[in-house]
Amino acid sequence: MTGDRNSNDTLRMAAAELDALIAEMNRAGDDFSGNSRRKLRRWAYTGTRVPIDLIEHNGHRRRIVAAPRDLSAGGMCVLHGGFIHPGVGCAVTLVQIGGTRNVIAGRIVRCRHVRGRLHESGVSFVSQIRPEDYVAFGDGAVFHVEHVDPAALDCTVLVCMSNAAEQRLVSHYLRDTNATVLFANDLDAAKSMLDEHPKVAFIDHEINEQPGIDVLRDLRECGLTCPIALLADHLSEATRERGLSAGATEVLGKPFTRELLLRAITEFVERGLEPRGAQSRVANAASARDVGLPLTLLEEFVGELRAIAHTIDEQVGRSDCGGLQRTLRELCSAASGYGFKVVAAAADDVGKMIKNAGAIEIDPALTQELTDLCRSARAFP
Repeated sequence: MTGDRNSNDTLRMAAAELDALIAEMNRAGDDFSGNSRRKLRRWAYTGTRVPIDLIEHNGHRRRIVAAPRDLSAGGMCVLHGGFIHPGVGCAVTLVQIGGTRNVIAGRIVRCRHVRGRLHESGVSFVSQIRPEDYVAFGDGAVFHVEHVDPAALDCTVLVCMSNAAEQRLVSHYLRDTNATVLFANDLDAAKSMLDEHPKVAFIDHEINEQPGIDVLRDLRECGLTCPIALLADHLSEATRERGLSAGATEVLGKPFTRELLLRAITEFVERGLEPRGAQSRVANAASARDVGLPLTLLEEFVGELRAIAHTIDEQVGRSDCGGLQRTLRELCSAASGYGFKVVAAAADDVGKMIKNAGAIEIDPALTQELTDLCRSARAFP
């Protein structure tokens, strides 16, 4: 990346020297302890370089190469040479673990002097990202909420679990919250509680000898649109993929800690993983039976939707209006054919707004809802 002829390597430091400085700064701070009062947890993100396009108020773009210190769902901290005025817009190019390049729209929110000509800037992303796309955490769920105030949890939680001892444990974990906890010993009991409009649900891997994944599918079909965490007795990547494909928001391994439970509820409710009105996670799903297509074909298209979301982010980041309009037209047609009517309608709406606006710079807010829908799409039998 540093070899990009259009990039200005403002760092002007040997890689080994710079990486040693970043390691020293990270050791001296408590950024990654997980015990701060910050809302979103920071994760170490070092040993690489990232191109950043700075977008001045007059529309002029200038590309620099920066060295990252950390990454969170909401932004990142980078080192670079020279001062950058807070408030300047930017587009950060990040490379996913699998090699896909994503352009993330953001803004410089602070800049401080470190030493010599070296400065440190904080970048705030316009839309939250998934750090696990860029940082290898291993198997299992990762939650990015850092500080949880138990008293602030004021929501209804549905827990589908037939083991009385584990029910008592969950009650104990949530004792300091203001959450209303509904325990369901079987599927029928869970269905009877849907009118209580739970904000989040937890489903055990087995409930009275019925597989939890079947309970999950049935509740989704009955209209449960809130985030659902499936609890797995033996967590593996295959188990997680099966749960996500069936409509789970996340799959958690057992036993789980109080901290994990509180973070999961907080992130599901506050980080935007709850349904957005009519465009809920269930509305944003296609049934193989209803559309007359094999489930494997639908699941393959769900994977393509996530790739399309990344493409849209890249096109927005580089203000590729023509490319974005082509992507939106193709997405609208394909999503409609596969039964994802909500995605198709959203793509059509965004295409019309961009065409009518006729702007050179594309506001990332226009596409945020659409990319969220692409990433949250699910396929059902």
